[in-house]
Amino acid sequence: MVDNYHLLSITVILPILNTTGSQFIILWELVMAGCVAATLPIILAFLRFQDKFMSRIAIGTVKE
Repeated sequence: MVDNYHLLSITVILPILNTTGSQFIILWELVMAGCVAATLPIILAFLRFQDKFMSRIAIGTVKE
């Protein structure tokens, strides 16, 4: 196992969240909390800059 979890990104840590020591028991609450923590910044960034994303898409689709 890796001892330096603080150096890894959350997408690398998510598959190894099985802390019970058993391969058959998965702490789904911990996995789902990790998934929310991984996706929340992306969703917030999209919502914050949604107008810029949409204008760039519109510029790319217009034919001259």
